[in-house]
Amino acid sequence: MNRIILIGNGFDLAHGLATRYKDFIADFWERQIEEVKNSKDWKNGRNFSNKFINVTYNKNFDFNKLKDDCTYKIGFLKTIVGAFAQNWCDIETIYFKELVKLKDNFDKTKPHEKQEIETLNYEFDQIEGELKEYLIRESKKKSLIDENHNLHPDFEKNLQNEIKNIIFNFEYPKNYTKRKFTNAKDEEILLLSFNYTKTAELYKQSNVIVNNIHGKLDKAEHPIIFGYGDEETDDSKQIEKLEVNEFLKKVKSVKYNKTSHYSQLEHFILQEDQPYEVFVFGHSCANCDRTLLNMLFENKNCESIRIFYNKADKNSFFDIYCNVYRQFVKEKKNVKNKVECEVEAIPLPSKAIIKPYILDYFLEEIKIPNEDFEYTLIGNNKKQTIKKSFYISKYQVKQKQYESIMGKNPSYFKGEDLPVESINWYHAIAFCNKLSKKYELEEVYSVKEITNWESLNYEDIPDRQNKKQWKNIEINTEKSGFRLPTETEWEFAATSGGKYKESDKKGSEDEKEGKYLFARNTKTNNLDLLGWHSENSYGRTHPVGQKQPNELGLYDMSGNVWEWCEDWHDDKTRCDRMARGSSWNDLAWGCRVSLRDFYEPSYRNNFIGFRLACSL
Repeated sequence: MNRIILIGNGFDLAHGLATRYKDFIADFWERQIEEVKNSKDWKNGRNFSNKFINVTYNKNFDFNKLKDDCTYKIGFLKTIVGAFAQNWCDIETIYFKELVKLKDNFDKTKPHEKQEIETLNYEFDQIEGELKEYLIRESKKKSLIDENHNLHPDFEKNLQNEIKNIIFNFEYPKNYTKRKFTNAKDEEILLLSFNYTKTAELYKQSNVIVNNIHGKLDKAEHPIIFGYGDEETDDSKQIEKLEVNEFLKKVKSVKYNKTSHYSQLEHFILQEDQPYEVFVFGHSCANCDRTLLNMLFENKNCESIRIFYNKADKNSFFDIYCNVYRQFVKEKKNVKNKVECEVEAIPLPSKAIIKPYILDYFLEEIKIPNEDFEYTLIGNNKKQTIKKSFYISKYQVKQKQYESIMGKNPSYFKGEDLPVESINWYHAIAFCNKLSKKYELEEVYSVKEITNWESLNYEDIPDRQNKKQWKNIEINTEKSGFRLPTETEWEFAATSGGKYKESDKKGSEDEKEGKYLFARNTKTNNLDLLGWHSENSYGRTHPVGQKQPNELGLYDMSGNVWEWCEDWHDDKTRCDRMARGSSWNDLAWGCRVSLRDFYEPSYRNNFIGFRLACSL
């Protein structure tokens, strides 16, 4: 019994790579905007032009509306922007629809009509070229995968316990009656990757074959395959009958002939007496790959198909199942016989495991003894409840992280690795929701006035200057997205899981070492070693993570910048939000972990920032 793992775009996303179409197109327009703004023509008050767009000069031009107010030189780009495409399969489908339009009106005797097909293919090639360059840039970014394509060690530990266990040691449900993969010497695993990246190669072992069926980014001998792959439709058959090769230029089955990957796949699935099961990892199984998927699923050697769904999307299993259903052409009854049922399905380890490691927002898991754990705050000696274990970030949010999501860096002290500051509570929760949205996590904060966090302008966030207001903010910490820690979570984490109390200070009168309890570790309670305060900061913030962490590996829990927390200072008056941790501007007594402070949510200053949290 062999095993085939279908690897799609969701697998790359799970590894911290922003490879969705929406990521690509957002980056494309950001680069277009920068190119226009920085061009000599625009700076000199002249019109701008490149191979994609023309822009008429206007000193008050609104670059947020560039895609609406430019003139398109690439017609296919205008088509996909106007069609509000959501994913890569949509792009391939839109291309095919454009091809069908040309097919319906095609006349071989008119040379200009063949030219129209050539133009469409040329324009599609331009989008493909931009995609390739984008993925190369994205693959080189520091994320979970370093420049040598090795996983970050913290993530590797989680990955071995999750994804690798599924690939190599999957536990079948009880009473499973079909043949099973046992990982014996004569059994093989085929990682069939539809991605252009190297992510699948992270799992290559002695009995594992990696087949990059759609090519690789960095291999000229394995060119990427981008096109349409549904040859079962009447339109596809009519296109073949035209006998015009230009129509077939983007047919995946035609392009498969450029490498040996397809023939290797055929050899694997057509072996006599070699049944296989299929695991779906992050692949939508949509019709853009229908011809190949039909060959896999309806093959007599295919015994079962198991869908690993996206836990963050409640419709994920159903959507993939419907797509798998569409791939069965000959006998639909085989679908229910081959596809394992939803009640036995498990999620692909991605968001729940990946979430703490997205970009370099590395979060530490903070475990509590039991659910609804009661913790007594040192600051006011009141018992508070922590509902369940949670994640909290090792570092305060950096300026480069904040600007990459919000498009602006309001900090007084500038530096990529300095903590972001001069932000109010509203700025902090807007960042959390925007970051959650980017990685398809559930938004924790609901604001009546905001329907689309992705398009929220920075100027529309409430501030003392603009006097805007967000009323009736709802907070649901059960959601999967990023958020601020509650005050109780913050103190529990600062004291290394409640390990240290005021009695654990050294007891001397030395203000920086023995008189107060700081965010200490097993070796020291010396504030000079643990954080930046008014006597060692030279009147400014410093790059995060330069001082010693506490026992849980959390940095700057005492000093550098105050950190917004989720709570109201007073649930009755609801005027101020809590902040903890102190700053570069505070004396030693102000950096003790018990100190509580609070500010109006619209207040901001160069000593207030934040760190991230999220629920398990």
